[in-house]
Amino acid sequence: MAFFKQAKPYGLFDKMKWVISTGADVSLARAMGKEMPTGIIADQRYYFHWPNSGKNQDFVKAYLEKNKEYPSAWSAQGYDGVYFLAEAVRKANSLDKEKVVAALEGLTIDAPRGKATLRKEDHQLFADYMVGETGWDKSYPVTIVTNTEVLLLDEPSEGLAPLVVALLAEMILQIRKEGVTVLLAEQNLHFCAKVSDRGYVIDKGSVRYEGAMKDLLADEEVKEKYLAV
Repeated sequence: MAFFKQAKPYGLFDKMKWVISTGADVSLARAMGKEMPTGIIADQRYYFHWPNSGKNQDFVKAYLEKNKEYPSAWSAQGYDGVYFLAEAVRKANSLDKEKVVAALEGLTIDAPRGKATLRKEDHQLFADYMVGETGWDKSYPVTIVTNTEVLLLDEPSEGLAPLVVALLAEMILQIRKEGVTVLLAEQNLHFCAKVSDRGYVIDKGSVRYEGAMKDLLADEEVKEKYLAV
């Protein structure tokens, strides 16, 4: 929140497009109020207004009645954790630690944010993830995530054969034709050039370059300094 409050008076959010992980959580939106910047591309593990399922609607309604505010991602994640543990105990039919751990591995629950699975191989959570832009909706007192037709891809070409990479590029271009915005994090510059309109070069957490992809491809200094091309 400190960054948002410091950056907004300088117009930083108006000068360039920002991508901020967890930058649209309801706890931040509440704290910022009317000063919350819009148009920020953000992702988060849970938003109270998505998905529009009965499970999530019931969760939000019960949370609102008890706490008089919308649940944050942290609230939903805490709920998921207790839900997972309860299902594992039920599945193991025991409180024995080793049996509960075994029951947790590969377990899937129907959480407010959708199906969530605790992977057996690394104990990491596999669940739906929404990406969109911060914006206002008259139905809510705080900013929410709007323009959710965004596909987030993290190094999709890594480890793939050249033929598969070419097919992947064709698929991404087709998805874009259907009106879906694609946010791509990728180290393969040649792959990015095939599917992207704009490019951002990030080094040590800072944006070192932004501009049209054709301009990035023509900038030999940036490519040599940051992309080792």
